[in-house]
Amino acid sequence: MLLADGIAKNRTTIGSNAFIGSSSTLVAPVEVGEGALVAAGSVITSNVPANALALGRARQATKDNRADATREKLRELHIQKQAEQ
Repeated sequence: MLLADGIAKNRTTIGSNAFIGSSSTLVAPVEVGEGALVAAGSVITSNVPANALALGRARQATKDNRADATREKLRELHIQKQAEQ
């Protein structure tokens, strides 16, 4: 474990010849083994063994007819936060 600015930091290790696809997120601490492939857009939260393919995407959830209610709730929260300042 590394310490920086009083906050605990965790190390991520990427093996030689590993490929990390674009827009991927590696959540430390995690190790990506030698020659492993991490698919684009993946969120990796556990170790990836050597020569493995890691896919870490959640399935899309679509909530019909929820946009208006969500916008209204966000407006209310924004107004409440401004009032507290």
